[in-house]
Amino acid sequence: MQDTDCEFAAQGSDTAVPDEGAPRVTKYRGFIVALAQVKKACAATNAEIGALTPAKAGAISSACDEMAAGGFDSRLAASLADGLLDAVNAAADRVLAARATGLLAETGEAVAVDARGDVNMGQSSLDAVLTAMSLALYDEIGRVLAATAPLERILKRKADEFGTVVKVGRFGLRDGVPTTLGQEFSGYLAGIERNRDSLERERLQWSWGVLGATAAGTGLGCAPGFRAAVYRHLSALCGREIRCADNLFDGLQARDSYIVLHARLLALATAAGRIGKDVRLMSSGPRGGLGEIALPAVQPGSSIMPGKVNPVIADQMMVIAQRIAGNQAGIDMAASSGELDGGSRSGLFCRAMLDSIDLLCRGLGIFTERCVAGITANREHCREMAERPAPLAAAAAEVLGPEAAARIERAARRQGITFREAASRDEALPAGAAADLADAAALAAPEKAAALFAKYR
Repeated sequence: MQDTDCEFAAQGSDTAVPDEGAPRVTKYRGFIVALAQVKKACAATNAEIGALTPAKAGAISSACDEMAAGGFDSRLAASLADGLLDAVNAAADRVLAARATGLLAETGEAVAVDARGDVNMGQSSLDAVLTAMSLALYDEIGRVLAATAPLERILKRKADEFGTVVKVGRFGLRDGVPTTLGQEFSGYLAGIERNRDSLERERLQWSWGVLGATAAGTGLGCAPGFRAAVYRHLSALCGREIRCADNLFDGLQARDSYIVLHARLLALATAAGRIGKDVRLMSSGPRGGLGEIALPAVQPGSSIMPGKVNPVIADQMMVIAQRIAGNQAGIDMAASSGELDGGSRSGLFCRAMLDSIDLLCRGLGIFTERCVAGITANREHCREMAERPAPLAAAAAEVLGPEAAARIERAARRQGITFREAASRDEALPAGAAADLADAAALAAPEKAAALFAKYR
């Protein structure tokens, strides 16, 4: 089969196989399941209000179950072009109608089920596909939330494990005050938790539909009672309450909700990608770089540099965040491309949204298991760097004031001695101050640091 101008195309027979160059619709399993639920709910609703015979409704319903289970995967294919919102609905209708007709024939009832008149009764491409996307995204967001849970657990464990690992805190890649590796990991954990909480709240917005709107929002094309009943059937199929959009005209016209949702996904991906970037930097070296932590050795890095091991999993998490950022730009453009009542008919925002979710789910799992979980700290090296004059002087400036701290730091550098030794030789300091100011672990602890501030200021 040649690529068409449609995002999804239906094959003409049960045995047809899509062109190998075209990505299959089965890549978006959650969407196909949701679309099958929409079609099944509509069939049940049309039968309830007397617009469709019980026999046809039952056959369509059975066909929908087969579609959700992957029974028609060989008959649906996706191209990379635009047009998903119209083409996928027609493709599904044709496949379901053909199968429902066959099911009726098996019972001895020679009745043809029509794709437009029966399967698509009371619907349009827009309201059916947009409702299916909403249902699918609720479940897909759930996958992302599930993928963050192991990462949060590992980050919490690492924050506790590294709580006593004193190191240099850096600002603009310059030495700053002493901190602990555990404190840094607690920050990573808080960032993932915050974005997960935000995504959980956003998920609650994705249990809506625009069924009953048909092409423009007026409801023209729906039999009386359709809108009142279809959400009841859809809620029963989904196992949660599905509500009708507050304004069906807005529901058909606007795609800004996709921009907002994807931005939440991008924020989470960015937080995880930033962790990847940080641990890559902290593990740099191992002798010519920071060398504060060691990452699991996953893949040999070079045939000409023996012993070199690349931080490929951290790199991958960074690239995933970049890919999702690119999808955000595409969604922004696609969502703004529609005009007037129908809004954007672009398939790009659907495809980009589902691709981003898949990337994020798989990426978070690999990043957690094959990178973060195996991070170890080079404790002695971290402490050695934290106890050098510059970090201790930065901390001492908060306790003694900048002039005294600078005086001690200059003396340590000029004489080639430690900060503790320089402080102990400084006659202007009170007794015991040198030991206090050279205790990097105490300076990294908020309560102890505050006590030192009160003691010497």
